[in-house]
Parts: sequence; structure tokens; C-alpha cells
Amino acid sequence: MNEFRQQSGDSPKWRELHLLRRLTDAAFAAGCRAVREANAASSHARQNPAHAFAEASSAAAVKLLGEHSWAALLHVAGSPPQHIGSGAPQARLFLTPTSEPHDFVRGMPFAAFSHFCVAAAPPIGPLEIATVRAAVIRPLAGADMLMAFDGARAWAEWQGQHHEMSTTMAALPEASISANLDGHAPGRALAEVLGMAREVRCIGGTAAALLAIASGQLHAHVDLRGTLGAHDWLAAAALLRAAGGEVMLLDKALEQAPPPNNPDQRHALVAAASRDLLEEIMAMLRQTWL
Repeated sequence: MNEFRQQSGDSPKWRELHLLRRLTDAAFAAGCRAVREANAASSHARQNPAHAFAEASSAAAVKLLGEHSWAALLHVAGSPPQHIGSGAPQARLFLTPTSEPHDFVRGMPFAAFSHFCVAAAPPIGPLEIATVRAAVIRPLAGADMLMAFDGARAWAEWQGQHHEMSTTMAALPEASISANLDGHAPGRALAEVLGMAREVRCIGGTAAALLAIASGQLHAHVDLRGTLGAHDWLAAAALLRAAGGEVMLLDKALEQAPPPNNPDQRHALVAAASRDLLEEIMAMLRQTWL
């Protein structure tokens, strides 16, 4: 038995994680089939690939949850929450396919995307990263599955083997940082931070950037647009935190925002491989912002 299975054992947490892993596989496969069918349809009958993926992945998740008699509130990006099963919900499940900008440039909106994220949060209360019970993320390439669950570390599964994920430490002058700019020049505060870093990279979506930090390929990510909802960050933030990183949600004044009660609340975000690096970035942002 490997270290991953030793740590998880046969606890209720492990069984919930296993169910989410199966749900992720089923929803991902169904969504991909729907996208292929949408792209292959004639132009007059073609469905929006994003809608096709959301509908098919949601239907697959509902089917699997019904088979296991698991009551939950299912949140699919772009759709209202759906109550699955009977009785009080045991969790809120967030299903999010994340696409990268270059897919759109190449003319493939949602035909290719980087990650499919699933997070299980408590059924009520604010969406705090620390209270996410499990996160399962299916990358399009690389590892077969990325997983974290409450009280455990983050793991990457590859061909049946599980490898622990951990961040790499660096101060700002030695750090590799990504930023989401949406094709615009950075504002003065962000430009100052990027100018101090050793390297600036364009990772793409928020989930992809946070997972790059969790795997040690990146040290920090900054998104000051104020447009991120819980679907954009919840699963990846939980996995990054399990890998040793830090995530801070920000309001319009660049002050730390309280955990959202509504998944559609919008925030800015800074994530880093360590608390020290996050505080270093925040100090510089606020100094320049004021």
C-alpha cells in the first residue's frame, strides 16, 4: 500500500474522495464526447461547445450521484445550482471546465481546455478554502488526476502511482510569476511587482496558474481584474493550500476579502508558494496602489 493510500485509508473522507474521482472521470468523458459531437455537427445544427460540455458533464454527474444516493447541491459554471438526491444536501459540488486563451486564438473555443475541476464544500456557510472537503482535478495533459482532501496533502496520480505535490520557495527577486491581463498592459501596481520578479510567465486561466504553483513550476500568480467567481479558483486553491501554498481573495481596494457566501461574488486574487512571498507581493501592490 503506497503512502497515499496509507494516509487516506478507508475513512469517510477517502470514500468521498473516491466518489468525486469517479464523478470527475465520468463528467469529463461525457463532456468531451459532447464537444466532439458539437464540433462534428453541421453548422446550422451545431451547439455551442461550452454549453454542450456543461450539459453533458452535469448530466453524467447527476446520474452517478443518483446511483450512490448522495444528496448534494450541484453547481456547474454558468448554470443555477441543482439539488441532487433526496434529503438535505451533504455537500456543495462545483464542476468547472477551464479553458485557456490560446484555445480561442486557435479557433477552438472549449474544444480544447486545460483542466476539469471538482470541489466539494460544506452544504452551507461561506466558501472558505480551508473548509473544502475534497478537490479533484483532471488535467487534459500530464498527470491522470490531481487530488487533495481535508486534512491531507496534495497528490498527483500518474499511471496508478501517487506522488506528493509541494510548492517551491523563492523570494520575489528569484520568483517566477504569472498574471492574468486579458491582453491589456498591467497597471502601475502590478507592473512594479512583475518588474521585480526574475521571470514573468503567461500561464492562462486561474486554475492552471494555481496548479502550476502547487507543482513547483511557478511561484506566484496575480489577477487584479476583480472578475473571479468561486468556480474559477475554489478547487485549485484547495489543492494549492494542501501543497503548502497560500491564496488571498481581494476586494477593489486590494484589501483581503472575506470568504464569499455566494459563489458568483467576484474578487481579485493573489496566490503564492509561501506566506512570505504572498505578503511580499501584497506589500508592494498596496504601496504602489495607494
